[in-house]
Amino acid sequence: MVANKKTTKVICQNCGAEIEIPATGFVATGVVIGENSGLGTIVVPTKDGVKHYVHTSTGAVYEQSSLSQALDVLIKKIEDSGFIDVNGIVRRWIPSQCLNMVYSKNGFHESLKLRGYAYSWKVILNELEKQAKMYAGKDIEGYADRNRWYNAETVYKMAWHYVTLLEIATKKMKIHLHKGRQYIKLRCDMNNGLGVHIDELPALIMKLNQAAAKIKNTKTPKTLYEAAKAFYEMIHKICWEPKDVSPVFINAYKAAGAYYTMKDLIMFEGCKIKVDSDGSTVIKKYRYRTQTPSKFVEQEESLAELEKKAIDVVNSGVANNGYIMLGFLKEFLEYNNFDYSKTIDKWNEQSQIRKAMRTLNKGNRRLRK
Repeated sequence: MVANKKTTKVICQNCGAEIEIPATGFVATGVVIGENSGLGTIVVPTKDGVKHYVHTSTGAVYEQSSLSQALDVLIKKIEDSGFIDVNGIVRRWIPSQCLNMVYSKNGFHESLKLRGYAYSWKVILNELEKQAKMYAGKDIEGYADRNRWYNAETVYKMAWHYVTLLEIATKKMKIHLHKGRQYIKLRCDMNNGLGVHIDELPALIMKLNQAAAKIKNTKTPKTLYEAAKAFYEMIHKICWEPKDVSPVFINAYKAAGAYYTMKDLIMFEGCKIKVDSDGSTVIKKYRYRTQTPSKFVEQEESLAELEKKAIDVVNSGVANNGYIMLGFLKEFLEYNNFDYSKTIDKWNEQSQIRKAMRTLNKGNRRLRK
């Protein structure tokens, strides 16, 4: 007696979809594709044209076929321009955040101040940690691109700004007396957090100055990050912070944000830099009112002009002149007739598609933030 022959089926282990097997062909199930193969999302055909959907952690739902089409669009962008808009590569969150601040009702400067003093140290420590990892990973070009905005000079001057203002503030604090010893109500890790004696203040200030000096004297990206982190851990224990963010950080933040925003808009949004008839991109007061002759330059030349502007600002000192890049960005947005709302909506949609594609790659597992 011959046993009944079982029907062959191939089932997707992630979503349970049945893989279509052609009547006159076959399906190879032994192919292994590495995580870093660069192929992106591969969608297999399902039997009877059944539609399968991918759910993202944000609640968006996408049909697998539409994700495949989205991938085709991204691949075409590589073929056409040599660029692909991937969050991790072009740091899309920076342009998004920068534009939100530029177009906010408070304006860029006030929006940054409203984020608070601690935000400046959070940004700088995160940036220095990334730089140290890039340098250790031999990504010298990427490290240099970021280090020109946030570096040892930036952090040292931030530290010096804090110590200087703290010393001024302590001299204005009301003096109290306890067991014949004067003190001020400055909470820190001294005296069980109850205050600092007047005769202990010089030692506290000296300790902070020494920690700041270590930042200035670091020789490698790793030691710079460690010194900056150590300084912040010290001031984090002091229940006092300046009302204003360090001007040096503000300049660096404006310069970096403006630079990466313009780079993204040139690469992916069709924006271009306009130069004067003499080839200059220097911002001139009342340019439009005086109708200075100018022209747009194409993508490659626009990126080159942006880089020239960045080098000029770096050479003149980011700590004092970083704001120039932000002024350049505002003019850039104006003469490109930039549509902020439309662009942000498009970026949000692209972000949802990427999340859905990553979910599909991970078998519909919940995305990590």
